[in-house]
Amino acid sequence: MIKPDCKVLVVDQMATSRHSICQRLREMGFIEIDQIHNGSQALELIQGGRYGLVLSEWELSALTGLELLKAVRADPQTRNLPFVLMTDQVQVDKVIAARQAGVSGYLVKPFSIQVLKQKLTGVFDGRMP
Repeated sequence: MIKPDCKVLVVDQMATSRHSICQRLREMGFIEIDQIHNGSQALELIQGGRYGLVLSEWELSALTGLELLKAVRADPQTRNLPFVLMTDQVQVDKVIAARQAGVSGYLVKPFSIQVLKQKLTGVFDGRMP
């Protein structure tokens, strides 16, 4: 079951992509949505915030999405935080690396609101990507 009452962080270098994702999340009922374009700044926000979900692009500056995921999983305070990686490239090695790092879900951009709902339902229900 999706939890629209949780605080969400959207991490993507492209402003148009962040805006689009935030709009879809709002359509799903999410209210508290922060957005950032940089992996290291995202890590600071995650460590200082009370997020219930992170949606992060794979390709980021300072820290990649995978590096951000690994840092989140290494911290006992955030280790169980639902974390979805997004990319516009489907590469088996990336999917494997993300799963090994403990990703909660994986999305290929562009995605529809239906695909986002399905993915987030699985993430919140504890099903693997």
